[in-house]
Amino acid sequence: MTNKFIYTAQEYAAKHQITASALRKRRLSGKLDGLYEIRNKMYFYTDDGPNKDSFTGKIVSGATKKRRNVPRHLSRITSNSLQLANDLKQMFRINRKLKESEIEHITPDIIQVAKERHQQKILEKMKEPFLSNHDLMMQQQQKMVDKHLIEQDQRFEEENKNFSSPLEPKNDVNERDVYF
Repeated sequence: MTNKFIYTAQEYAAKHQITASALRKRRLSGKLDGLYEIRNKMYFYTDDGPNKDSFTGKIVSGATKKRRNVPRHLSRITSNSLQLANDLKQMFRINRKLKESEIEHITPDIIQVAKERHQQKILEKMKEPFLSNHDLMMQQQQKMVDKHLIEQDQRFEEENKNFSSPLEPKNDVNERDVYF
């Protein structure tokens, strides 16, 4: 009598092109009942069983495989704006910035509006004169100096209004007080 349980977990997983961890998970979930035995605290597997080629069986007609992690150039989406809208939806889901009901309203039109607004801002910036950082700093310093000089002039004028020279007294004397 030959033992039909001849593969170790590593060999069996390699034969079915899965990881040993995936094999263990399938064993624990009961998908491999009758296809393994335990000897000396080790699991040994057999090739006999209803699903020799795969654990999940063949695709039933009408059912489709989920397309996950498909490169963008192989996706079914032909419009770049639709792809961007889907990317935005996914990003908001990941970051939990919007509720699911709010995410449904993201459309390619919203992306077009954002592009137009961005273009308008760029055009407005282009109309402004270009100043380097050094020029901006010099301009700000000049404004501060000008402001200080204006304040200083105003103070000087106020002092001159209220200033009375000791050598030139004011003529506040009335004519009746003057004696000749």
